[in-house]
Amino acid sequence: MNRYKWFVYEFQVNPSLDNLQDVIVKVYWRRQVIVEPNGVAYAYEMKGETDLAAPNKADFTQFNDLTQDIVIPWLESVIDMTALNSQLDIELDKIINPEYPIKPIPWDIEI
Repeated sequence: MNRYKWFVYEFQVNPSLDNLQDVIVKVYWRRQVIVEPNGVAYAYEMKGETDLAAPNKADFTQFNDLTQDIVIPWLESVIDMTALNSQLDIELDKIINPEYPIKPIPWDIEI
């Protein structure tokens, strides 16, 4: 079974918007998929950036109070998660089952 993980690593902020400070306007992220068939781990990762709409003043969270548990639902509400995970699965499958596998050379290497 494939496991997925988010890594949020940077924000672009508007320093002041509607009397709110450090309003996040873009989130920079990575999404990883990992699978371990027969005890061998395979992973693939994609980078992305997601623009966010202006926040509701009543629900605004101060920048220093943000956590990954707060930000990830914002991403998942605007990203097509089925499509993203499907693309991750496709790319991971290409690693596990390459169309043209790499093979070592059939002779000894002289040093």
